[in-house]
Amino acid sequence: IVCVSNNWVLDDDVGCIATQLVTVNSNPTVTGLSNVCEGSSVSLTGSGTPNVTTPWTSSNSAVASVSSSGIVTGLNAGTTIITYTDVNGCSVLTTETVDPTPVAPTVSNDTSYCSVATPVDLVAVAGIGGTLTWYSDALLTDTIGNGITLTPTMIAGTTSYFVTEDLNGCVSPASEVILVLNLCD
Repeated sequence: IVCVSNNWVLDDDVGCIATQLVTVNSNPTVTGLSNVCEGSSVSLTGSGTPNVTTPWTSSNSAVASVSSSGIVTGLNAGTTIITYTDVNGCSVLTTETVDPTPVAPTVSNDTSYCSVATPVDLVAVAGIGGTLTWYSDALLTDTIGNGITLTPTMIAGTTSYFVTEDLNGCVSPASEVILVLNLCD
């Protein structure tokens, strides 16, 4: 695939032909991720020297914006065409999909138990059908389970559990469930 920057030939019907030098440039290419989450950004890289005035454009700025340096920011779920234009005026199109970021999962109520009772499983409901992951810490570094339910550990005192929903790599804010286990006879 090539981009022709200048091409014309003049024929005056009596055999005189004037020609113009034609410069043929390769079309540019774009590398980078083709998916971004709402509220997140990815970086695209165009080959060659970018156009000075408008190297990057988005066909749907309500879905995603793109900076002059190729940073695509997902604004709303959907699809947009990102165009990269080089200094020669040659362009290439790439499709960027903005995936929805899930809302925090709905979780079971905070609960108190006596140490002689058996706590019931904690329950979370995914908002848009993603994968649920349970954590023992608010920084979401210690994964302790996956799925709709989690069987809590029997530790006296107050324990917090956190759960997130992941859909296509887009992770929701965490929901917290607090379990209080009192020492009882």
